[in-house]
Amino acid sequence: VAAASLAGMTVASGLAVFAFDKRDEARDQRREAEGLVGFMLGDLRDELEPIGKLKALDAVGTRALQYFEQQDKTELSDAALAQRSRALNLLGQISKARANPDAALARYREARRSTAELVERSPNDPQRLFDHAQNVFWIGEIARKRGQAAQAEVEYREYKRLADRMVAVDPGNPKWQMEVLYANENIGITLYNQRRFVEAEQIFKSSISPMQSLAARDSANADYQTEYSTLLAWLADTLRSQGRFDLAITTRQQELAFLRRLIADGRTDVVFRDHLIPAYQALGILLASKGEYIRAIEQLRLAVAEADRLIPVEPDNAYWRGLAAQARLDLAKTLIEANRPTEAAIAESAGCSDARRVLARDPSATWRPLQTACLSVRSRLALADKVPADAMKLAVQAVASARTERSADPIKDRYSIAAEQRLLGDIRRRAGDFVGAKAAWSDGLAPLPVNQIERPWEMNERAELLRRLGRADEAKPIFAKLAATGFRASN
Repeated sequence: VAAASLAGMTVASGLAVFAFDKRDEARDQRREAEGLVGFMLGDLRDELEPIGKLKALDAVGTRALQYFEQQDKTELSDAALAQRSRALNLLGQISKARANPDAALARYREARRSTAELVERSPNDPQRLFDHAQNVFWIGEIARKRGQAAQAEVEYREYKRLADRMVAVDPGNPKWQMEVLYANENIGITLYNQRRFVEAEQIFKSSISPMQSLAARDSANADYQTEYSTLLAWLADTLRSQGRFDLAITTRQQELAFLRRLIADGRTDVVFRDHLIPAYQALGILLASKGEYIRAIEQLRLAVAEADRLIPVEPDNAYWRGLAAQARLDLAKTLIEANRPTEAAIAESAGCSDARRVLARDPSATWRPLQTACLSVRSRLALADKVPADAMKLAVQAVASARTERSADPIKDRYSIAAEQRLLGDIRRRAGDFVGAKAAWSDGLAPLPVNQIERPWEMNERAELLRRLGRADEAKPIFAKLAATGFRASN
């Protein structure tokens, strides 16, 4: 019996040692796998993001997420849970770049649940607060772009609360200081969308100096450099909305000089180039607003050229393609105003082609203004070619398209409709349909709000409709106010 017991104990001990070895082997394998996933979501992602390779990034995020889906989520370590969240966040960014906001939102929400759990486990860990804040921000950003201003503001203010908490825990860390600046910027954008331009201007101005200091302190940090550019862009747009065109032009030129200097210094991050496109475009629009068409066309052509350089890097990037479409259509519109219809037709054809490709991928309201702009420019070209039937048909379609637009500023959407109604009325008048023309102009004017802050081009829209409806006495003081800003009305 003693011998049998001894033999049993020996076997049991051997099995126990075997089990411990297997457990340690499994633990080592998991540690090795999670280390590989960490590399994929860290160093490898950092290598791929600056060159904009969506397919490669998608593969990284998908493989990492597949690994975690095979694990028991209730037993994931804090580090593994954080890696899973980063994989979801990456896939959310890829879906957003591919113009799939629904998929992006689903990924960000799932990632947010993971980071919220991590913050609950360690509420004073600034890195966990940071990771959670990124998901909160992107959920707010999607809401903003869908015109859900109230929801966006809720998310942005939560983001600000998290950023302030990071600094309170670790006040000397520039990364957390940067998050406070990001949060302030987002609140400024919310104010901008509410037409509280003076308040928004103050927030943007107050953030520029500390942002410039951070960018100078760490010149290798692409995020700091691009955010400084973004703040200048928002400040320029806020100044333009107030009719302060010269200062807005100076600010845009400052942004462009900064971006060009980065690229000249050998910075190859694609994000610098995709900032150049809207910067050139915005400067072109500003110059056109003052009637400086030759300079405006030059800047808009530079925007198109940058888009043509960028799109071949990743043809699936809907955001870049959308930027290209916007720049081409603004170029076409400015060429029409400069009485250069042949060149405008070339820009319109390429711009409408890009717009169709973007809308085929994302038919939501985000890119709907591209469709409206395409129809509007084509209508103006048909009118210039003396094909009134085609011009009329396209103008009717442009009005219908404008009615479907849903931006972050619902009041702005009304002026978009008014602009297309004015065009439709002008075409009807030229065709001799004076009753139909008056109806179109009246339909454009009626929904415009009263006692509302208006941007210069919106003031011009109201004044032009009033003038066409024979209400010149009401239009006259508006035109006088526009003239004082240097704004030149386009017909």
